[in-house]
Amino acid sequence: MGSQPSFVTDSNSRRPSRRQNERDCLVDGFRYSRHLRRPNARRDCVPQSGLVRDQRHPCRSRTVRSRGDLRVGGRRGSVPPGTIFVVVVDPGVGSARRAIAAEIGAWRFVGPDNGLLSVLLEQYALGPVVELTNPAFHRQPQSSTFHGRDIFAPVAAAWATGTPMAALGPPVTTPLVRLDLAHPTSCLVNQRRILTGVVIDADHFGNWRTNIDRDHIGSVPPGDCTVTVEGTDIGPIANCYADSTPGNMLALFGSNNRLEIAVSKGSAAVLFPTARTVSVTIPAGKTEPGT
Repeated sequence: MGSQPSFVTDSNSRRPSRRQNERDCLVDGFRYSRHLRRPNARRDCVPQSGLVRDQRHPCRSRTVRSRGDLRVGGRRGSVPPGTIFVVVVDPGVGSARRAIAAEIGAWRFVGPDNGLLSVLLEQYALGPVVELTNPAFHRQPQSSTFHGRDIFAPVAAAWATGTPMAALGPPVTTPLVRLDLAHPTSCLVNQRRILTGVVIDADHFGNWRTNIDRDHIGSVPPGDCTVTVEGTDIGPIANCYADSTPGNMLALFGSNNRLEIAVSKGSAAVLFPTARTVSVTIPAGKTEPGT
């Protein structure tokens, strides 16, 4: 058996109420499609483990720029090389946008060519890319609104179980779509380095996540750096959420090494809903990453 695919989608897999039934059907559609590609699979059941891990379904619907690219970029380091990511944040489903399979760095990806892989393309070498035009690996009949179920999931299952990449469709010879990603800016003010970044999104706890990561401050201890949000000083970078008293804002590096703006036992998105610009001040004598 080949590598185990991992899904990153804008369909929520949690089931707190029957109101989420439509989302549940999307996730189950993924599971069923890949199950049909397994040897000796029964067509009347959906297994709970095996070929695919449903690692996360956290992306808000249709938000390719704000959440999808961040999720994909944040997942790749926690899974083995060769893992297939099925990435489906696809507001252009059914349009002329391409459906692709690609090798990027040490991983493999199946999804729409809509900029969702932009973060990875900045960090890793792009390998072979094919357009998914071979109907032999698609579910039939095919919907114009559910390519995750009808194209991407069965293609990933076929690829994971030994189907050569070349059999999935012809090579892509034109550039992939890339988003114009925002990057932090840096300047010197009174011998201090000022990093200015932006808020990208908020997680379900209400923590604002930014485009500033730990690498941007180099080896400088985070506690030596101070943070301002829209001109409001919230102090040095903390180590954990409990470093501040309940109700107060703090900044810290989250589990994906992105700078977060949080409220201890609260929601930064509620307390500071208009947050957009975040600045990190690195003290004099520590003006370059790694110094």
